[in-house]
Amino acid sequence: MSAQQVNGRGRVKKVRHPQRATILARYGDRWAETAGSSTPETKRKRVGILNEAEAWVWLTYGTDEPWREIGEEENDALIDAGEWLAADGVVMDVEKSKRSAMRQDICRVLHKTTQNRTTENGTTEDQA
Repeated sequence: MSAQQVNGRGRVKKVRHPQRATILARYGDRWAETAGSSTPETKRKRVGILNEAEAWVWLTYGTDEPWREIGEEENDALIDAGEWLAADGVVMDVEKSKRSAMRQDICRVLHKTTQNRTTENGTTEDQA
């Protein structure tokens, strides 16, 4: 899976935040395999993938606001991007714990890609 997500109109939209793009590349395919099913087994698989992604983020980016600890070039790109930062979840909700906000963010990124991803023939996976 590439580091792209599809918006509601079927146009491919690049995931601009570098950490989120990496999350999609690492865990997106496995998450997509569990999409569309609500059996206890697939729910356990999703929780396992989410736990693995969370652990990877903490190990890679540290424990102090892991989504913000990025390199100089990535930081400049984020500053240049401007308006989409808050909408993409880069600015964490201070009311939630860091862990809860991060898990929700990872889950949202993975869920959006599988929910709206189109296949080669133009139908969504939910319709197939």
